[in-house]
Amino acid sequence: MKFTVAAFLFLTCMALLSTKEVFAARLLPPQLRCQCVRTYSGKPINPKLIQNIETIPAGAKCKNVQIM
Repeated sequence: MKFTVAAFLFLTCMALLSTKEVFAARLLPPQLRCQCVRTYSGKPINPKLIQNIETIPAGAKCKNVQIM
């Protein structure tokens, strides 16, 4: 009887952990396109307002150099 309860709890925990992995994988879709939604070519942005700059080179996923 004790073995059956322990086995049931073990299988239940394993099932819950495996579904957590599946849901986590669905939340992080692969980036298969450009991350920039639109481009900006208006007035220059004040450098004092910029906190962080990230540059992503052109590649197979996006033909444009992306600056965020």
